[in-house]
Amino acid sequence: MIILSHYCPLTNSPSMSLSFTIETANKSDKKDITAFYKQQQYPAKFMGFDHCFVAKVDTLIIGCVIMSDIEKAHDKMRDNHDSNESKALFLHGLFVDPKYRNYGVSKALIDEMALLKKSIICFADISLTALYLKSGFNKVSEDSLPKLYHERYKSYRNKQTNLLAFVRPISPR
Repeated sequence: MIILSHYCPLTNSPSMSLSFTIETANKSDKKDITAFYKQQQYPAKFMGFDHCFVAKVDTLIIGCVIMSDIEKAHDKMRDNHDSNESKALFLHGLFVDPKYRNYGVSKALIDEMALLKKSIICFADISLTALYLKSGFNKVSEDSLPKLYHERYKSYRNKQTNLLAFVRPISPR
């Protein structure tokens, strides 16, 4: 169980605390996770070869993150069974219910992802730069992305012009 406090900006003291758990999702959680995203009007979905973690208060999902091994999914679509182990995971579904923001839930989910011992690539709105930098990501140019991610980034960027690319290197833990 994780207990994090929300600090009052005026007094710099904890104003409220939140107890929540971070759990690895399994197939039986997929329906609840899909419902959570839909309820939040957030367009995340499973892509295949996914890793998913949920933040819960008791049994209520308050946050979720999905990461997909798009290199492995791409190889499977091309019937390339001799592919090497992927070097990165694609983070594409980090969302925390607005009522539970500013308690460190996003950071806790990101820290849990780091335990997978792979680098993490994500595309995020420029307004989220501070969150990702604080969580160990580096802002990178689109040209430095691996080809498969570069193509995806260009496609996403056509729809969302304020998009930036971030990479979190493998955690040394």
